[in-house]
Amino acid sequence: MADGNWLQSDRMNSGSSTQGQNWQSVVEGLIGAGRVVEAARFMESHLSASPGDVEALRQLARIQLHLGAPHQALARLWAAAELRPDVPSLDYEIGVVHLALGQWDQAAHHLQREIDRQPTHADAFFNLGWALGRAGRSEAAAAALAEAVRLRPDWIQAWYNLGNLLLGALKRPAAAADAYGHVLAGMPNSPEALCNLGLACWELGRDGEAEGHLRAALALKPDMTAAVSTLGNLLTASGRMAEAIGTFQAGLALCPDDVSLALNLGVALGSDGRASEAVDILTAATRAHPSCADLWNALGRALLSLERVEVARSAFETALRLKPDFAHACNNLGNLDSSLRREREALEHYRRAHAMAPTDSRIQSNLLFFLTNMGIVDKAEVVAEHRRFGEIQEAAVPVDAALLPVRPADGRLRIGYVSPDFCDHAVTFWFEAILEHHDATAFELFCYACGPRADAVTDRLKGYVPHWRQIGHLSWDVAADVIRRDGIHILVDLAGHSAWNALPVFVRKPAPIQATMIGYPFTTGLTRIDYRVTDIHTDPPGLTDDDYTETLVRLDYAPTFRLPRHAPDPGPLPALSGGGIRFGSFNKPQKITEEVVAAWARVLNAVPDSSLLLVLPGGDTPSVQDMAGSWFLGHGVEKRRIETVGTCQLDQFLDLVRRVDIALDPFPYGGGTTTVLTLWMGVPVVALRGSGPASGVSTGMLGAAERLDLATETVERYVEMAVGLTTDLKALSQLRAALRPRIARSVISQEMGYVRSLEAAFYDWGRLIPYERNGAECAESVD
Repeated sequence: MADGNWLQSDRMNSGSSTQGQNWQSVVEGLIGAGRVVEAARFMESHLSASPGDVEALRQLARIQLHLGAPHQALARLWAAAELRPDVPSLDYEIGVVHLALGQWDQAAHHLQREIDRQPTHADAFFNLGWALGRAGRSEAAAAALAEAVRLRPDWIQAWYNLGNLLLGALKRPAAAADAYGHVLAGMPNSPEALCNLGLACWELGRDGEAEGHLRAALALKPDMTAAVSTLGNLLTASGRMAEAIGTFQAGLALCPDDVSLALNLGVALGSDGRASEAVDILTAATRAHPSCADLWNALGRALLSLERVEVARSAFETALRLKPDFAHACNNLGNLDSSLRREREALEHYRRAHAMAPTDSRIQSNLLFFLTNMGIVDKAEVVAEHRRFGEIQEAAVPVDAALLPVRPADGRLRIGYVSPDFCDHAVTFWFEAILEHHDATAFELFCYACGPRADAVTDRLKGYVPHWRQIGHLSWDVAADVIRRDGIHILVDLAGHSAWNALPVFVRKPAPIQATMIGYPFTTGLTRIDYRVTDIHTDPPGLTDDDYTETLVRLDYAPTFRLPRHAPDPGPLPALSGGGIRFGSFNKPQKITEEVVAAWARVLNAVPDSSLLLVLPGGDTPSVQDMAGSWFLGHGVEKRRIETVGTCQLDQFLDLVRRVDIALDPFPYGGGTTTVLTLWMGVPVVALRGSGPASGVSTGMLGAAERLDLATETVERYVEMAVGLTTDLKALSQLRAALRPRIARSVISQEMGYVRSLEAAFYDWGRLIPYERNGAECAESVD
């Protein structure tokens, strides 16, 4: 926001001339000639002879305030008050001096006394607004400024301050936009007002207007860093990465020492997949501004995306040294340790970050995602932590029962899907068929994108729906209002506690019916989400229902999966070449618990000359390779038998899977997308059933592939199954050849069936939503 410091009125009453005050004309002449110091000396001389002259005391106080001596000015005004406490505007003048001294409460006290005496004193209201705002009493400050502009409607300075307060502390962008409109009506070429109006419009989701105002501000003042940053961030959120990066670069060329521009450019480059360039920019910025914690945190994130984990750790630790309560830097250390399977260290960082920012939903979501992944606490604690998330978030945002939105004349239900992953992401494999096959005559579709990424897949998905909204940059309240204005009947979360989720929007209950599905394998913990869409394999009836705050709705079909169109042929079984059995796991390292390592070590020890291939962040580096090997040393497995590779794109990933004979699923949190892709490449997946969070995901996929025999009941049986598959290479080779055709004809490929089953659930939920017939609101009959 431009000009974060408000404009303050230090205007004090000039006083009225009085008969016999010969000093008045002398002082006015000195001040008019710019001889202010001489004027002060003259007044001091006058007062030494006439110490009881109240008007002279007030005049000297004004001069001393002008000369930067507020303490002396205050002493003169108190002397005047002792002589004549009933002098009009004296409390106002004392209040103004307290403002100059930064004594907000004292200033507010005297300004309020003045208002009580003179209720139409616009200047007193203006300065009271300033004092209350600086004292953190934002609502009262806004009320004071609103009264100032009521008394003086054309007061541009007051409208500007009111707009800044509404946009900043009070988070009311609509009211702020109205205030800046008044500023611009009287001062149309104010770059500060244009910049802040642009920010307000952006926060309201009016991106086109916002961009126009920001560009107008920059045309007037090209080096206005606030306008550059806001415009660049708007373009980033819109997926216009080349324009965003160019905007930040142009701003830095004009203002090379600006920290915010360097920070935003680094973040934009990272979001655009140009992490190496981001590291270069942010490294240079940390050299120029070594005490800026935000720069070190952003540098750590860029380094982590390049899998330079230890250098990233150093950057995050530096950020925390500079800012010990920096919750997001602590959270990022948790992410780093989690990626390296340092469970206890990661848990400590996540809990510490949550303690620093107990209501920050993103930090708490990271903790929950980690607990669900790792299995290092028992299921009861995981359930309790999820419920605590709901309690914290819902307690902060009470909601009233909202009126149900009426169906349009055609009777269609309006369905809103919310996800940060409408892009080249695993969720798209499960979701795209839903968009493509929805019955447009019965459902009107809306997509609400809340993540930072947009790409060619995003463009493809946009083609399926008539309404697409970008809400990731909006406040939770404004995002919820956008959804309410769209009249959504059923709002569906596709992320759960995954990164960049929008669960706080669901807390605000913008739709009468809310559900969650696909993106997260456990409860959200929110009682305001009504349903979780699942299936009998992922959540067997009677086994997990009590773990959820949502009502489980088990569809007749397993989730559909849009299989890769250009996947390579599985090829022959690698073991037939004589190199020994190669096991593999392609899941996130967070899922590889100590119990999993022990089970895998038993498999390797039972199969001579076998090896294990793991995909890990930084897996191509010697340090990570050594670390992964050390996990197994204590179980009697030599490091040379553990092979690691770095993370990669889908085509490289599929080629990697072809090099493996048998995949080992981690537990308790098994694979989802990874399991299906592995089976598609002809590689059998050995999994472990369970009753814990997320333990049924791989089992569900194996059931859909008609290979539930590969989902075992105990760790002992898991080891036996993996070892047993290696004893008959001919049978294993036949299984490899059969898996892809089996997947192709399985229920996960029956897209229309799944979508119709989902739509049937939507119909059932929406039976009581009013719809319009012949001008009257009615509800469908319920049997």
